[in-house]
Amino acid sequence: MRPNDTTVPRVCEECAQPFQERPCIIARGGGRFCSRACSGASRRRTRVTVNCAQCGKAFWVHRHRAADPTRGLFCSRSCGASHSGTKPIADRIRANVDTSQACWRWQAAVNNKGYGRINGSDGNELATHAAWRIAGGSLITKGYQINHTCDEPSCCRADDVGTYEVAGVLYERRGHLWLGTHDANMADMAAKGRSGQLGERSSNAKLTAATVLESRRRHAVDGATDTELAREHGVAPRTMRDVLNRKTWCHLP
Repeated sequence: MRPNDTTVPRVCEECAQPFQERPCIIARGGGRFCSRACSGASRRRTRVTVNCAQCGKAFWVHRHRAADPTRGLFCSRSCGASHSGTKPIADRIRANVDTSQACWRWQAAVNNKGYGRINGSDGNELATHAAWRIAGGSLITKGYQINHTCDEPSCCRADDVGTYEVAGVLYERRGHLWLGTHDANMADMAAKGRSGQLGERSSNAKLTAATVLESRRRHAVDGATDTELAREHGVAPRTMRDVLNRKTWCHLP
């Protein structure tokens, strides 16, 4: 940076070369190094290698963390949990559910939708996901989620193995939990009559079942775009896009 009326002279803490910096940067704690290369070199010199107190694996931490006897001890959260004697997640799930009723409701922390939360080796996760994994359920891949046969968000019952049928399709089940897509869950909700006013019965509906089905057919077969279809039916392109992607009107095939 060239010297001018808005800069002040500084000396790099890494290479000792003079440079110019703006006062606003210095006020925020900057202006210590003349370049990113010098800043990176300084940070690397402040790191030290230590061994994990649990597994013995070598990893690096900053010197100030290594100097603190309560910090920089473990290479991962799982090692920290194991070393501190934290109970296995299966034991914590059993300790936090009420098994006195048909639904094993979660008794600890829940999110704003009523689903239980629990700290695992990879951080905070849904209690239903942890219960499913511990029960030996299949991997929850992209596009799939854990749903409930009982429709109780806090239920974590996963004590037996079976299947759950939705619209003629069988899905893997563990207790009151089953693995399926969002669309399958919406279809299950509609079949149980829990979806409120669906489709044309909704006061906010701008489309009909016939136009939805025809739009989906034309999009799949004729390649009609969401913008074209939205213009024809007098709705916003995003509204039509949600229809085509089955984010709305998902009770229809």
